[in-house]
Amino acid sequence: MSSLRNIKLYHVGKTYDMEIDLDSSYEDFTFQIYSLTDIPPENQKILGLVKAGTLTKDIKLNSLTVVNGQKIIVVGKQQTTPSSDTSVSNNNMNNNTITNNKIKEKCKNYVWQEECSRIYVGEKVSQPIYKSKLGKFICHACSKTCFQLDQVEGIMDEEFQFSCECSSDWSRECLYVQRLNSVDLEDESKDNLLKSMRNYQLSQYIKRPAQSPEQKLKQHLSGFPETSLTALIESNYKRVQRYEDKTLQAKALSLLPKSVLFNRKNERIAPGEEQLRELLHWFKYDFFKWVDQPNCSTCDGPTQASGSGQPSLDEIMFEAGRVEIYQCRQWHTTRFPRYNHPGKLLETKRGRCGEWANAFTLICRALGYQTRYVLDLTDHVWTEVYVNDKWTHLDSCEASMDAPLTYEQGWNKTLSYVFAFERDGAFDVTKRYTIKYNQLPRDKMKDSDLENYLQQFNSFIQSRLVVPDRNSLLKRLESERLELLQSQKRIPKGQDMLSRISGSADWKNERGENGKVGQTTTVEKESQPVIKEKGFFYSGSVNEQNDLQFVGSSKALAGTSYIQLTPNETDKVGGVWLKKLWNVEQDWTCNFAFKIDKSGADGMAFVIQNHASTILGQGGSGLGYEGIENSIAIEFDTYASVDRCQDPNGNHVSIHCNGHNKNSSHHRYSLACTYPVGNQPMNDGKEHHCSIVYQQGSISIWLDGYFILSQLSLNIPKLLDLENGKDAFIGFTAATGGLKQSHIITYFQIGK
Repeated sequence: MSSLRNIKLYHVGKTYDMEIDLDSSYEDFTFQIYSLTDIPPENQKILGLVKAGTLTKDIKLNSLTVVNGQKIIVVGKQQTTPSSDTSVSNNNMNNNTITNNKIKEKCKNYVWQEECSRIYVGEKVSQPIYKSKLGKFICHACSKTCFQLDQVEGIMDEEFQFSCECSSDWSRECLYVQRLNSVDLEDESKDNLLKSMRNYQLSQYIKRPAQSPEQKLKQHLSGFPETSLTALIESNYKRVQRYEDKTLQAKALSLLPKSVLFNRKNERIAPGEEQLRELLHWFKYDFFKWVDQPNCSTCDGPTQASGSGQPSLDEIMFEAGRVEIYQCRQWHTTRFPRYNHPGKLLETKRGRCGEWANAFTLICRALGYQTRYVLDLTDHVWTEVYVNDKWTHLDSCEASMDAPLTYEQGWNKTLSYVFAFERDGAFDVTKRYTIKYNQLPRDKMKDSDLENYLQQFNSFIQSRLVVPDRNSLLKRLESERLELLQSQKRIPKGQDMLSRISGSADWKNERGENGKVGQTTTVEKESQPVIKEKGFFYSGSVNEQNDLQFVGSSKALAGTSYIQLTPNETDKVGGVWLKKLWNVEQDWTCNFAFKIDKSGADGMAFVIQNHASTILGQGGSGLGYEGIENSIAIEFDTYASVDRCQDPNGNHVSIHCNGHNKNSSHHRYSLACTYPVGNQPMNDGKEHHCSIVYQQGSISIWLDGYFILSQLSLNIPKLLDLENGKDAFIGFTAATGGLKQSHIITYFQIGK
């Protein structure tokens, strides 16, 4: 890459286009500035190259990150001293307010335009007020210097008394922050400070360095001993402020596919669960790549770990704390830097759980969601998003949503501390992810001390919020507090029982996160719901067969009470319907059992529809119901049709509906998705017993002794256009595609 950069140099209201060579010396650079500004090198204060500081002789230009178009500011005394009429006397001071006109009159326009009023004055000043897109009120100089044009909403008022908030904004760096808010100056009068504006020699009078927000927070928490736990909390809180960067958010939004933003009708998808499910699937299957061992960067062959190395300057620039070294069979070496900068991760698009959660959390924030980065001290990270008036768990590595007990129940992890970090604070959310809280090894800090520490930490953060934002936050926190108080009474759902998907088997075993299919669970078994008033019962008799409509490959198996929906053959689709319409508005229960051959495809469905008793939908991944208008399907899907349907996995139960339109097996039409307890495969050749209970407008699903879905609100008469507003056909469909398996109903009964 060329060492030449084109930058913009700002000085006394003027802008200079300047080409610099990063391989040149500090002296050459300062003399180049001298030729443009008449400020001798010894007087120059150069801002914008060093993070929150000025450029010094010991810093090499080629060690800095400089991009084309970057803003650089230079201040300092020119060779020609400004005339004495720029001096400021005590008579121009006001005890409470210094007007913008007086500053302009006595200090020259270039000071007012180029220097932060808070730094130079220290108190509220009547001046033009600007507002950043993060809601901060900033002065004229900061609006032009510290922010890009698209980060400022514009001038709010020509003259308003306020104190610039740029240097107190945690989400970004103020270029003036190191030069001190004058309120903090000791032994120096404001009169002398204002006089110093005449000759840019403010630094001669500063008695102590500026206090950054981090330093002020440290002072606020001085009553608490610093431990590894408190240091971890503070560093991760600082990390999440990057998600507020509008430039990074714009970069993230530019990468999103249309499917995340618009539905098939080209209508914008409203923020909520539907959009988040689309986002999870796209991120896992289309955007980000999991890395166990990277392929060789030279020959693209497989590699093995061979140690670690020191990050280069370029890697450090994007916060790579360590670099893993891998070697292929040809002895080529491949570096795998573990980047922590979310902007860089949007470019590399690969990593393990740390990189996945970091990039995914930024994207969620860019979409406008209240977002948290969640850290589990037993070495995992994920995301929380505030939807439907609650914090919802999202794990991009697994493409899972609202399954907070997965780690304890499905992965078999023993948790200790789980912290959530957002713009407005840091929170202990361990109780959301466990139902064994009193058994956890929480020995790093007393719970009471941790609670007090977090309370003090958050009170400092939240004190900077405007009143409406603070009130909204407090309501949210109170709701969360009440939720966590009840958290230990929860019963795990089927989706909480899934073992880990991401990572190689060896890697998961090493971390103790492999779980175990059929593992013992804390979910209590419940008896199968009982039908007290029978409506239809199939035992295989001819009369009962006459009450059914067999379609496609389905048939009654002679000499048994079984109904075969598909044989063990490829490209088959079959269905069976009750010929008599059933009242689906009233309470009802359907008990049935099914048996599916081992390791094939695709699955079966229980279907309610008001189209015809002879209808049959598409085969393969359509499971025999896709394309049926005016229908609801509860699918028992045994194959992960990721490319066509965006299925979460190959062993799930999902409710699909598209209103009066043609139904679809694509996962975007899923109203709810759950899983067999312990992730027991449904196509294992064994008989599985199921109940579907519809009661008072809610549906529950019982499978093999467990309620895997409880009381999902589902108003069938409102979703579908029914005969007489209440009647529909009820039945089953199944299908195979390129892979085969038989689908057999071994028992079927429906009633009240």
